[in-house]
Amino acid sequence: MLSCLCRSLCVLSILSLVVASACAAEYFVSPDGDDTADGSTDAPFATIARAISAVEGSGGGTINVQSGDYFMREGLKIGAKHSGTAESPLVIRAADGAEVTLVGGKVLTGARAATEQEVADLISAEARTRVVVFDLTDVSDAAFRSPSSSYQIRQGAELFIDGRRMPIARWPNDDYVTIEKVIDAGRDESGKTVRPGQFTLEDRRPAKWKLERGVWLAGYWCHDWSFETLRVETYDATDGSFKMQGVHNYGIGPSKSWNKHPRRFYAENVFEELDRPGEWWLDREGRRLFLYPPSEDLSKSRVMLTTLTDPILTIDGAKHVGVAGLTFDGSMSTGIEVRRCEDVELRNLTVRNMTRSGVRIEGRRCGIVASEIHNVGSSGVGLRGGDRRSLLAGECYAVGCHIHHFSRLQKTYAPAIGLGGVGNRAANCHIHDAPHAAILYGGNEHTIELNDIHHVALETSDVGAIYTGRDWTSRGNVLRWNYIHDLNSMGAVGTSGIYLDDCDSGDRLVGNLFVNIGGRAILVGGGRDNDIVGNVFVNCRYGIHLDDRAAGWAASHFGKGSWDLVGKCKAVDYQNPPWSDRYPRLARILDEDPLLPLGNRIQRNLFVDTPMWLFHGKAKEVVPRLTVKDNLEVTADAAEMIDAENGDYRLKKDSPVWEKIPGFKAIPVEHIGPRESLVP
Repeated sequence: MLSCLCRSLCVLSILSLVVASACAAEYFVSPDGDDTADGSTDAPFATIARAISAVEGSGGGTINVQSGDYFMREGLKIGAKHSGTAESPLVIRAADGAEVTLVGGKVLTGARAATEQEVADLISAEARTRVVVFDLTDVSDAAFRSPSSSYQIRQGAELFIDGRRMPIARWPNDDYVTIEKVIDAGRDESGKTVRPGQFTLEDRRPAKWKLERGVWLAGYWCHDWSFETLRVETYDATDGSFKMQGVHNYGIGPSKSWNKHPRRFYAENVFEELDRPGEWWLDREGRRLFLYPPSEDLSKSRVMLTTLTDPILTIDGAKHVGVAGLTFDGSMSTGIEVRRCEDVELRNLTVRNMTRSGVRIEGRRCGIVASEIHNVGSSGVGLRGGDRRSLLAGECYAVGCHIHHFSRLQKTYAPAIGLGGVGNRAANCHIHDAPHAAILYGGNEHTIELNDIHHVALETSDVGAIYTGRDWTSRGNVLRWNYIHDLNSMGAVGTSGIYLDDCDSGDRLVGNLFVNIGGRAILVGGGRDNDIVGNVFVNCRYGIHLDDRAAGWAASHFGKGSWDLVGKCKAVDYQNPPWSDRYPRLARILDEDPLLPLGNRIQRNLFVDTPMWLFHGKAKEVVPRLTVKDNLEVTADAAEMIDAENGDYRLKKDSPVWEKIPGFKAIPVEHIGPRESLVP
């Protein structure tokens, strides 16, 4: 096992050339520099953009950035003409010992006390005495962009004080309110959403709001895995009814009888609800910002409004580029975009306070290592590489990263790490604190290993910490040695540790450790040919769930829309090479009861204080046709773990488990999560 582990990490030593190699040219950048200088150590440039232009056509080079805050009026761009070589890459790095921050915003100064007239509409009497105003006549128009009537990510400026995001004025401040009654779900007879919905709220507080200022309601309107924000069209105080401008994706109110969890939402961008320290509101017409200061002396804090609408750094079509040691702070877009690139490495970075994603990477052999990404509105890292038709691997990676407090605006389907394409890798990452999934993947032959995942899916249901689904062709993915723990569960379906949804097939779940899972540790939703081997389950509500949904409740959906699994097979020419060679069982899938969950192997798993499994519907009938053997259910005392009470779930050398589960292998817990040894 350990030799295999070493092979999986060796790629990092190759990429260490990004920083270590000698380069063709060397330039220096300092906040006190001058872009008309020559960029030498004694006469540095003032901007990184000027240094990038200097290395154009040089075939590589090093840009050393001195300590300071660099305020970005537009994003940095690196293209093919800036490419380095394998022996001499282009490197942008923080100079030795330097603390470098690229800021996509403007520092606000000159706060004044609000006049009585300006704050007369505030509900809170205390707030009317505390709110201050920034006049923003010198701020770019982009900051005043108004969101659309329906969105997942707010298109507008955000406010940060001393690096912490301040909440837009909202109600209620820290929770949701629930719908009283649905007047119009917005669906037609077939269940399709065709018009804006209408519903009532028992509390008549919204009668105090002026909707013409722009009020949005953000919530889980139908499913607990679908979050949307829509602008209010009208509010009728007589019956407490709202009518929305935009059409909800799934309508208003639960679409299934079993979906009993209350439909919930909150209101944001409500000027009248500016009532607690830290809240703010942007007057787009008057170009003013109202703030309830989070501290008595605001002059000691840095107040920053995001103004940049581009990614802070875009690398497009380049080869052999490295970026190391920088902090990317604040943009209305994404922190770093890597597109159509080869051999680009991002290392030891901090990416924070983005409205959209932290980092998005698409190409071959491109990745991010030993970096921290947090407080981003959408996903942490998106990885896409390789070609599914030819099954060519992309070899993109996210390794040794700490990703937390992500998905704060797009609360669903915005993971810490998303993998698409073929042959990419997420490893040794520490992921926590988010409303929905930690890792989402689709495609083939990805490796997801040695990650420490906890306290995700904090607001959602029918979700997995690691999730994929609805594709027979998404095969060859390996999920091994991940530590998934401390997941609460809500709603009818709840939270799963690993969720292979809607017939996902052909993956290997090996040696994962599940602890304190409030729902199902592993949920196989009707899929086939999955190996579930050598996993350990401790104090989980359920261990392994297997159902027959394709032959059961989903039979009416099969072959339609995203449930056209056969169509997805034909799209990749699954019965001819290389697909038929790589996945022979897929090539024959229509020959053997394709709607039944056949071919699954459940073997050598250890269940500690955990019910072993749930077999639903016809899944019970096909168990004799599966490989289900050498699984063990025991109490914690009988398992004889080293120190389960204090989080050490390794088995003692004389544990009876070694004999009762032939061939059981220890999980390499000492290698899970970020490690200093991963950084070259």
